[in-house]
Amino acid sequence: MIDNNLHKLLDKKFIGESNLIIKVKKNDKTFNAGQFFSVGIPNLPLNREYSVCNSAKDDFIEFLIRYVEGGTLTPKFFNAKIGEYVKVLGPYGEFYLRDFDKTKKYLFIGTGTGIAPFLSIIKTHNIENYKIMHGIRELKDKIDGLDPEKYEIYLTREKCLNQNNVFEGRVTNYIKEKLNNIDNNNLFFLCGNSLMVSEVHEILITNNINNNQIFSEIFF
Repeated sequence: MIDNNLHKLLDKKFIGESNLIIKVKKNDKTFNAGQFFSVGIPNLPLNREYSVCNSAKDDFIEFLIRYVEGGTLTPKFFNAKIGEYVKVLGPYGEFYLRDFDKTKKYLFIGTGTGIAPFLSIIKTHNIENYKIMHGIRELKDKIDGLDPEKYEIYLTREKCLNQNNVFEGRVTNYIKEKLNNIDNNNLFFLCGNSLMVSEVHEILITNNINNNQIFSEIFF
């Protein structure tokens, strides 16, 4: 019997030194943009949760994975060979809109691999009226291929290089300023470090953003 939870590894793309996008066969899996899967290596009794970063309409699935020094699982993903198999269980999670409205404006705020579900949402629904605020350690961790006018980068461990939409410091340091220049009718998607998500959520509520406009997913 074929195990439908085993997905062939089709491709790997390194982002900087610490991030990797793996591309696997979709098999008969379906998901909503914003959901995640529990991903592991066959015969290893350990899985980790990773959000999908590609369109739900694609015939494959992509995951954005950050390398964990001394980790049990992530080094195996980084060293896996094309054609080997990855264990994929799911999908799971409620980080998506059941009634998607392309007329809305979207502000996506994330740290590290927390940008993954934003990419899936944008690609799946072909939305154009959005802005991403992405907190990363170094510029080499940025995601290529995004519209530079809609993708803002916040560096915590590197000085700015005089590039447009690249800022120094934590993304939370800029939220209040950002709120002064955007429509309060935006929908806000928060994903990433739990402290960042909690802090931004509190800032939004304090600035009279309705809770039903805020959607969040926490990475631990």
